[in-house]
Amino acid sequence: MPIESAASAGHWGSDDCDPGSDFDFEMREITHPADPDLDSLVALDGMRKSFAVESIGNNHCYVAKREGRVVAATWSSRGTTCHVKELGREVGIPAHETYGWGTYCAPEFRGLNVVPRLVSHANSELARNHGKTACVGIVVTSNSRMLRAMGKLGCRKVGRIGYLQVGTFRLHYLIG
Repeated sequence: MPIESAASAGHWGSDDCDPGSDFDFEMREITHPADPDLDSLVALDGMRKSFAVESIGNNHCYVAKREGRVVAATWSSRGTTCHVKELGREVGIPAHETYGWGTYCAPEFRGLNVVPRLVSHANSELARNHGKTACVGIVVTSNSRMLRAMGKLGCRKVGRIGYLQVGTFRLHYLIG
């Protein structure tokens, strides 16, 4: 998805089509392991705290908060490589792109456009502060909620990535 620094940073208009328009969310980046929101993030999606602490050093982590509680999070890579857990390998990306991963929303806030608003905010910040002009992500085809959220942002499918494995032999593929 192309991104630009002038993109909306979560300022979605209040209208009847946005079920979350009545909710205000604080959106911010967690930048260091001592951040008080880190424990709330870990509690949100069940990741190990050691993994979250390690990941903050190599990635950007943006959260949406409601009434002081982290209700959604999204991660983006910092460098020109990123580890794709689902593929079990490192993937190279151009310096002007970021790899978005690990997006999660608390069940009670799903369907309220929290994820599209948070990803829009994160992408705007990444463009403005880090020169990222495109975001690439991998969404499992059975994850209809995330596919719908990305569709709201105007994302488009650019290919398929995966692997075929027989025993210990693994063949990775990228189509598109």
